[in-house]
Amino acid sequence: MTQWFSKETARGLSKVLLTFALLFPSIGGGVEPSNQFFRQNKVKTIFSKEDLSATRTRFKYFSDRSTLKDINERSKKAHISISPDNKKKLTREEIIDLYGDPDTVPHVLGRQDAPMPFKGMMAALEAGEVDIAKRYARQYVRYLKAVQSRTGSVLNMVREAMAEEGMNTSDPKEAKVRADLRKSFVGKVPVDPAGKVDVYFFFNASDRKSYPMLSEMEKVYQLARKDPAVNFAGLILEKATKEDLREFRSTHNITFPIFGGGKLSKIYGVTKLPTVLVVSHSDPAKVVVEEGYRRHIYFEEMIKVMKGESV
Repeated sequence: MTQWFSKETARGLSKVLLTFALLFPSIGGGVEPSNQFFRQNKVKTIFSKEDLSATRTRFKYFSDRSTLKDINERSKKAHISISPDNKKKLTREEIIDLYGDPDTVPHVLGRQDAPMPFKGMMAALEAGEVDIAKRYARQYVRYLKAVQSRTGSVLNMVREAMAEEGMNTSDPKEAKVRADLRKSFVGKVPVDPAGKVDVYFFFNASDRKSYPMLSEMEKVYQLARKDPAVNFAGLILEKATKEDLREFRSTHNITFPIFGGGKLSKIYGVTKLPTVLVVSHSDPAKVVVEEGYRRHIYFEEMIKVMKGESV
């Protein structure tokens, strides 16, 4: 079959003509057949003897710089689609030309905007280099940990900046909960005569039940480190190297100091984890023991009462 145009050109023309016909249905209508642009023998009278070189208004349906993209935009506004999906039926060749050969194995690669370690891992897997892929995977995990740590630092900085600028970020409901907590602690927790409190957070890095408390106690620590009247320490009951603790803190985005708590746990009889001790600094025998999960506001309000702050 003879083809006067390439497939791409033919498709472009057919799209333009389809859009033209849908946007302007009145053209070619009436009693005459729609495929006849002029009545029979109209060519004899359609052209006058006027000077065709004279300046006159030009009527255009599309601008001189119209492209297929422009036509598509016009079609969208008219709720018309000229995509291949709108055609009644596609040939086998057209389907393969549009969507690729179905018999080939598709490549599974990383997105172009993905982090480099991730793209390296995917490329290595595609090439069958599993050992290199595993090394990239570890690098990608280190990247995620760095992102997590940086995100936490940024959020803390924003919260501090908001407080310094006098922005009220408190929730009315939370304010009421805090007030109720302070009232419930009055007369039940010891009050340090010097207004000083020590907070000990017992946990283990390998104990997943302690993980929900990490972010809560990090918030308590962020307040404690700004208050010279409050001492805070994270205490673990298992052996761990400095490198292990450094990686653990980075993974969970915590910044509070962590020490070995074996001796202190025996003194206070700590056996369950996680456990938080809030101790009167002037009289260590006066201590509040809280086992299990508690929100940060619980300890923050308890500390205020034990420091002797007014309700």
